[in-house]
Amino acid sequence: MLVGKGGLWGNVLRVAPPLTVTPAHIDELVAALDASFAELPRG
Repeated sequence: MLVGKGGLWGNVLRVAPPLTVTPAHIDELVAALDASFAELPRG
């Protein structure tokens, strides 16, 4: 998976999956995003 930022102010999360996506790929992406978001400071 490719994850990047976009949008006018860089506040959009762009996810580019491969051409073939399996349920295992989606589970892996969700787990990675969950771990990443858990490390963000809380406002």
